[in-house]
Amino acid sequence: MADEAKPRDEPPLVVRVDEAHANVNPPMVALVTPQPLPKPRPGLIEAIIWCAIFLGTQLFSLLLISGFMLAVFAMQALDPQQFLLDQLKGLGAIASKDTLGSEPHLIPLEIGQALAYGMLGAQIASLGLIVLVVPWRIGADWKRQIGFRRPAGLHVLLVALLVPGFMLLSGGIQELFQRVTGITQPAASQALNNLFSSFPWFLTFLAVGFGPGFVEEMWCRAFFWAVGFRLAMAS
Repeated sequence: MADEAKPRDEPPLVVRVDEAHANVNPPMVALVTPQPLPKPRPGLIEAIIWCAIFLGTQLFSLLLISGFMLAVFAMQALDPQQFLLDQLKGLGAIASKDTLGSEPHLIPLEIGQALAYGMLGAQIASLGLIVLVVPWRIGADWKRQIGFRRPAGLHVLLVALLVPGFMLLSGGIQELFQRVTGITQPAASQALNNLFSSFPWFLTFLAVGFGPGFVEEMWCRAFFWAVGFRLAMAS
């Protein structure tokens, strides 16, 4: 009865083989070391919140930098107030047109430059958010976990060879859609294309091409991968 009332001890961390069996088999020692608990990964709700923060960072940076650049241009004008009114009037005229006619529509130069620099600044701010948040939330080895590494030369070559095909395919689909439906490209979209066509190619590449693709890929890999990993482990 005394033995039954005595509480059972926890199993030992080291299990030793009886010496009687030591001559038959080599000694076996099983060491059980407590492992640190894995860092909890973001779930679906948290990932959605972080993505909203990501979009908010881009929008806030775009408005802030565009407004700053436009203010710089206004201060250089003879009449800053009239300059801003003319810029906004020209932008409103583009936005109010639904379709393109024979007359070319251009965004005012200064406000167009401000928007372009704002788009570039939004990508830089997004990259800063990635550097701050992703290592902290995913872990110190976040680069390995999301597969962030320098691409092989063959992969770069294959992607470069695919670019002309994608450009021709997307342009052909757009042209076919417009011919079939009779819908023409909005004036604001055409004006934005005309704006970037007059900018230095490296600025357009960073603000429109490489920047958005890079930062959005990094962000989505970090949080969508974390959510997918957590759901896979739960199942």
